Amino acid sequence: MKANWDLWLTVLLIVTCIITPYRIAFEAKEGSNEKRSVIVNNIIDVFFLFDMIFSFTTAYTDEDFRVIDDRATIAKGYLKSWFLIDLLAILPFELILRGGGGSGMNDVVRLARIGRLYKLIKLTKLMRVFKIVKDRSKFLKYVQDML
Repeated sequence: MKANWDLWLTVLLIVTCIITPYRIAFEAKEGSNEKRSVIVNNIIDVFFLFDMIFSFTTAYTDEDFRVIDDRATIAKGYLKSWFLIDLLAILPFELILRGGGGSGMNDVVRLARIGRLYKLIKLTKLMRVFKIVKDRSKFLKYVQDML
């Protein structure tokens, strides 16, 4: 089940890697297309939120291929490694920046356009896919050497 979940998240990451640069480069004004892409983005973020929750309880193997299944150890390890990146990747900065309600904040957001660059943080989650692939290949090499 974990492998299927990781595969699904990989597909979502690939979609994010395609959508994010497009949105940063080409979507200039609010409209129906932006609203649709925000909805899709929020749905993807919900999946990543579930992944964060699962990461607090999912056992893993260490460098010596021992299974770590102690929840406290898993949580501490996650908090020290991927938690901050995962949290920054799903925070809805657009809603936070626009939440001011006043037009002054909206003008700042429109002028700065750099506010959209936070979406690039989502692309850092792609590093996680590379880590999963590396860990699996390292494990397969270890098993092959044992045989």
